Amino acid sequence: MARRILLVDAYDSFSNNLAALIRQTTNAEVHTIKIDDYTLSKFRGFLKSFDAIVIGPGPGTPTNDEDVGIIPHIYGLPEEEVVPVFGVCLGFQSLCLAFGAGIGRLKVVKHGQSSVITHHRGDIFEGCGVVDAIRYHSLRAEMNEGALGELEVLAVTDDGEGENGEVVMAVKHRRLPFWGVQYHPESCCTNLDGARVVENWWRLATGWLDGKGRVSEALPAGWGVPPERRNLLGVPRKEGGRGLCWQMFHAPCLDIVELCELLEVKRAEKFAMLDSSAKHTGRYTILGVFMPGVTETFTWRVGDEKVSVQTFGKSGRDEVGGNTSFGVWSELAVKMAGFGATGGDGESPFWGGFMGYINYEAGVTGLDVPLASPRGDEKAGRTRIPDLNVTFFHRSIVVDNISGKVWVQSLEVDDEEWVTGMAEKVKLLAAMSITPTTTPPNEVVGGSGVTLPRSTMRTTTTVKEPLFPPSAVEITQPGKEKYMRNVLACQKELAKGESYELCLTAQTTVDLTLPLQEEEDTAWKIYKHLRKRNPAPFAGLYKASGTTLISSSPERFLSWDRDGNFQLRPIKGTVRKSKPDGSIVSRSEAEEILNTPKERAENLMIVDLIRHDLHGVLSGQSDEDGGVKVSKLMGIEEYETVFQLVSVIEGRMGETMRGEGFTGMDVLHRSLPPGSMTGAPKKRSVEILQDIEGTADEGDNCGERAVYSGVFGYWSVCGAGDWSVVIRSMYRFDDEFGSQHQDGSGEGVRKERWRIGAGGAVTALSDAEGEWEEMLTKLNSTLAVFQ
Repeated sequence: MARRILLVDAYDSFSNNLAALIRQTTNAEVHTIKIDDYTLSKFRGFLKSFDAIVIGPGPGTPTNDEDVGIIPHIYGLPEEEVVPVFGVCLGFQSLCLAFGAGIGRLKVVKHGQSSVITHHRGDIFEGCGVVDAIRYHSLRAEMNEGALGELEVLAVTDDGEGENGEVVMAVKHRRLPFWGVQYHPESCCTNLDGARVVENWWRLATGWLDGKGRVSEALPAGWGVPPERRNLLGVPRKEGGRGLCWQMFHAPCLDIVELCELLEVKRAEKFAMLDSSAKHTGRYTILGVFMPGVTETFTWRVGDEKVSVQTFGKSGRDEVGGNTSFGVWSELAVKMAGFGATGGDGESPFWGGFMGYINYEAGVTGLDVPLASPRGDEKAGRTRIPDLNVTFFHRSIVVDNISGKVWVQSLEVDDEEWVTGMAEKVKLLAAMSITPTTTPPNEVVGGSGVTLPRSTMRTTTTVKEPLFPPSAVEITQPGKEKYMRNVLACQKELAKGESYELCLTAQTTVDLTLPLQEEEDTAWKIYKHLRKRNPAPFAGLYKASGTTLISSSPERFLSWDRDGNFQLRPIKGTVRKSKPDGSIVSRSEAEEILNTPKERAENLMIVDLIRHDLHGVLSGQSDEDGGVKVSKLMGIEEYETVFQLVSVIEGRMGETMRGEGFTGMDVLHRSLPPGSMTGAPKKRSVEILQDIEGTADEGDNCGERAVYSGVFGYWSVCGAGDWSVVIRSMYRFDDEFGSQHQDGSGEGVRKERWRIGAGGAVTALSDAEGEWEEMLTKLNSTLAVFQ
């Protein structure tokens, strides 16, 4: 019978990485509980079912009861109930504290930084060579005579007299089967010798168990299924599905802007496009086509029991749900399960399905972090803004911007007339780009009698500067002094051990005062301009349910293909390409700036956090899962206006899990909000940032991040999905000012307010002035369209 290990999680964002390392090195079953899931009596009741305990890292301090919960009681169990224990970071500090050591602060915090660990190759370091390990701690164990009578120091590191001097890195109890390490063996940048301590601990632990003749009991009745083994759908996957009506053709000269205008984007109240417009990293443009009486938009507000559904072309709304275990997420899964499709072209990434956004606050509540009440838009008396806003498309157009292939598709099998007619229009549009025409001035006639308005023909246009008259634009940016004070406030929390990294943000508002009637929607005018100035791999325009989002994001959050392969691409580390003197930063200069301890620590902490999120669903599969791996660590990528430090994390969902009904949405909803926008540990970092970033009373975007810091993308009926982080983007609430106002002369005008968020990761190595400059660099990549 397999041994069982109990992992006690202190609400950390690296615990799933530790669980995966334990499974890999011990072949034991790993069960996870939180530090406050059980009272001591209940904990002691089921402890006989486990062979050992691992106490993981976490925020806070071991001297605070709320930060450690059950942990001190584990070290204080009667000897007849003792099992082997391995403590990591907070677990290590708690071990030292329990047996007489003091807990003090490091002079220089070590978050995401590597150190060489000095050891004597014995005990848990047996067979280990040079240990190069990653540290995430601001506290230290201070050994005294009493503690040294109970604990033996196994390893140290020397930070130098100018920093922290010698710091204890590993101990063991002299009599009881307790071991602990201060560093993180599960980090992707801790070397193999540093991770081998877990294997050695298990060898020593099982030897102790055998010597005692201890055999664990069966798990108690009612022991719950771990959350990662429950899927949103709740039932096995159904094979097959409805057929797809589609055509594929080549149109290498097709212009995406003209294609959108063919679909009447200039005046459309609803529109959906995902547009990979970057030269080197972009590929597909995906358009959802609204179908009267069929296309449904799903919206949900945190706290609502049901999901609101509005059908395009119909008045009123319906409500669904209220009876599913995962709420809105299950409702989306149920909708998708009813539209399993077959027969589409395997090269097309999207056959139909959901497109839209999930905002930051929707992810926050998934961490059991309450939102401030009342929320900002409730205070202002405006229409409530949805936290989830996605549209399910039956009709779609996909363009491969590299190969020139175009797919016109419909989930309605009897929709051949629309597919054929739209395909002819798109072919003709592409042909007009390269073929002169002598047709009458008001229309162009294509094959099968298709008629296009003359306005869709290619015309030579020049983007004028500025896009809007300066008198029509009012920009309100964050205050420099306040932002820098917030950076220092973040660093105080880091020094206390509350977080390893905090992704501080602030919002800018742009108020436009415009003529009442214009030829095209402001959003489309801005998008075209932004697409030229700052082409991005995850650009797009989405208009539905009273919110308009314009994206020029460079960052993929999470993608998955129909075979269960997952990828995340966190970005941390940014260098502006233009210098103050007008010269351009070279790639070698960018590499020198980005390959510093500060920038690499920022990126590494998010990489380890994202590995944790992915492990949380994909680890422990019954069939081969392909593992969770870092396929690219801190590579430098070039974009139109910046260089970025980018990592790539990949994983695989095996066929058994997919057969059980798991999908990419199971991974997505458990990974929100994006770790690159929170910091680590995620839950504690979110709580801290809510306090530091301010409330509605201070005037910043109703006190919420809203659409900014959320995700934007698609989930296709073919099984694939791709979601970006909403950064380098802007959004508006369409009815914020109503439809008409008076200017100074009494003439009718309309007002719009666009919101743009920007920020950066604050670490112990951050400089407040430098963080302000980085925030401005990111802000100006989008704000420049108004200047």
